Amino acid sequence: MVKTKTDINSPPYRRLVAAIDKLSDEERIDLLALGWFGAGLFPSWRRSIEHAEKTFAHWDPHYAAGYGRHWQAGYTRVTAKQAK
Repeated sequence: MVKTKTDINSPPYRRLVAAIDKLSDEERIDLLALGWFGAGLFPSWRRSIEHAEKTFAHWDPHYAAGYGRHWQAGYTRVTAKQAK
């Protein structure tokens, strides 16, 4: 796997951060929890949400954007658990 450095000055990255910045608090919580859950930082969706609810006021859109590569994996894990 090749790691690439994110260009925080690129137009796509700036648009992503601007879009995250416009989200409601509830949407920010979900997005952050999704990234964490997809990255495997928490064993359950509930724990991811609980932690995001406690800490979301202390992070900025750049932090959430950094977990963007894990959103799909988080979504897959959440929907797989709901299908059971």
